[in-house]
Amino acid sequence: MKIALVSNGPGGVDAFKASDESFDVVVAVNGVVEKVKADLWCMVDDDPFFDYEPIGEPKIFVSDDGKNKIKWRGNLFKCTMEKKELTERVEYIIQEKWFQPGINPTSRRRWNCWSGVAALAVPVYLQKAHGATDIELVCFGVTLAGVDDQEGKIKELSRDEQRWKDERLLWTDLTGILEREHGVKVRMVAA
Repeated sequence: MKIALVSNGPGGVDAFKASDESFDVVVAVNGVVEKVKADLWCMVDDDPFFDYEPIGEPKIFVSDDGKNKIKWRGNLFKCTMEKKELTERVEYIIQEKWFQPGINPTSRRRWNCWSGVAALAVPVYLQKAHGATDIELVCFGVTLAGVDDQEGKIKELSRDEQRWKDERLLWTDLTGILEREHGVKVRMVAA
């Protein structure tokens, strides 16, 4: 099974669209879901759900806390009626249910504190829930550096060097776990 993970880094969406590879599953991280038709929409918190309009209706791959916040906002009508209705009919897949990598000794953060890193749990979900085998995860837009996002917007507050230092450590830990414990081949595509 070949999975495309399309993240928020500069050039990721363009590299994915320019790829001549075919994928069984496409995972869009946060706002990428407006530019790429995805099977799974990965987020950690509730803001992406309310801030972006996905192409189609992908399943939501979200933290347990993020799902609860989405449902809460929908129940209190702190959103449009269309989004409220979507909170009720969308399928939620809870990240922590499918992947429990344990404590990451190289980082102070929980494993799914950023959406791009949390998307690394998708292959494990597909193995456990759907019996997927021989998985290759191809990652687009995972730069782990810089302040620009995939739209060229500067996000200095959320994309600073300390965040990247922590996220690179988590990324290394989790891709290692995927490869060693789950047999997933992880490949990065330069933008």
